[in-house]
Amino acid sequence: VRTTEYGARAHIGPLLLATPLLLVVDGLDEDIRPSGLPSVASLLPTLVGGRAHVLVASRPHPELPVDVPDGHPLTPPSIRVDLQPFEGAKRLADRARQEIYSLTHGADADTAVEVLGLLTTAAGPLSEEDLAFLSNDLAPPSAVQRRRVRRLVTEQAARSLEQVGSAEQPRYQFAHFSLLEYAQANQDLGDPEYRTRIHRWAQWWHDRGWPTS
Repeated sequence: VRTTEYGARAHIGPLLLATPLLLVVDGLDEDIRPSGLPSVASLLPTLVGGRAHVLVASRPHPELPVDVPDGHPLTPPSIRVDLQPFEGAKRLADRARQEIYSLTHGADADTAVEVLGLLTTAAGPLSEEDLAFLSNDLAPPSAVQRRRVRRLVTEQAARSLEQVGSAEQPRYQFAHFSLLEYAQANQDLGDPEYRTRIHRWAQWWHDRGWPTS
């Protein structure tokens, strides 16, 4: 992970100009935007000075997006600081990978492969209801199937998955991008069938008038 910090002054109002302000942007390398829209990096303030600062965390690669202009504070290599993993990070990552392996080779491997395979293909958060429906081949899931999915995402895979969104409507995704990459390299979790099923699911909602924008 690499961090970059620079002073910035933008149109942030008299109150903020008199008050120290730190804008933290984490995971800049994970900026996924629709075609034609500007990158997050290109939208960060560029005028140096004042009491405002920007702290950016990103992997060394990929490089900055092409729409970041020359002279932007993010471009000088001299202000970048390479960070070492915190103590125990590798051990935790190894344990999470071991958890995925154990789940996909355990007594309830079929449910684990289905759920983790769908999350791998989605590369983003899905709810318990979504996962139960998708893992049941787009048919209304039984109480047993819903319970299996709930136990997997909330208990059995608690080290590998994280809850996002509101507490009332939680969704689940891989706890770290490296775990998603690990899952994507797994032949079972990366089976093309899961992509086909998600496309069918999206079409199912589209046919029922679900807003597409």
